[in-house]
Amino acid sequence: MSHGDIALGLILFGLSAYLLFGGADFGGGLWHLRSRRRDEKEVIEHAMGPVWEANHVWLIFVMVMTWTAFPPVFADIMSAHWVPLSLAALGIVARGSTFVFSKAVPDRGWYSWTFGVSSVLTPYCMGAVATTIATGSTSWLSLAGVYGGVLTTTLCAYLAAVYLIWDARRLGNHTLSLRFRGYALISGVAVGALALPGAATIGVHSALILVSAAAGLLSLALLFRH
Repeated sequence: MSHGDIALGLILFGLSAYLLFGGADFGGGLWHLRSRRRDEKEVIEHAMGPVWEANHVWLIFVMVMTWTAFPPVFADIMSAHWVPLSLAALGIVARGSTFVFSKAVPDRGWYSWTFGVSSVLTPYCMGAVATTIATGSTSWLSLAGVYGGVLTTTLCAYLAAVYLIWDARRLGNHTLSLRFRGYALISGVAVGALALPGAATIGVHSALILVSAAAGLLSLALLFRH
């Protein structure tokens, strides 16, 4: 195994961690945006409180690893996709600042709206760029890019809903726990409906797709059976 293989493995590990932890926070922002109930928003805000911005350390780790181990690749990616990556960075900044400002000045409704929109924009742009690179497409606005953006955003929503089931239960709100369970089931089915046909369409030929499908079905079964 070469040093390049090790570096690539660490980069993929960092991306997976960022999706699992940071992605769940982005998904929480999506549910916060669509919710019209104050009790739901309070649970989301409570769940995100302790370390939510610390999750971006995984993104910094991936960036440093990439430009250190593969500087020409990093330069090509940043040059070719500077528009969506700049939008993603803007979304991260706007999301963090408006989440804090909404606590200090709660009567400013557009703070909450900006927080939610940024939580959707950032994973969409990152997913679109990742899919464009993986498929060799030329633009993040291509069909593959749009597909990757929608799939990533939906997956973040699913992760967040699953985590929020436990947070609502921990706070003693059984009704909200059941409501988030419903959100998780809906978004989980949407992820599965997008993932497998999309993977076949864009030509993903890997046995890991079957492992992913089995894990997805198992998680949905566990949700369904509480």
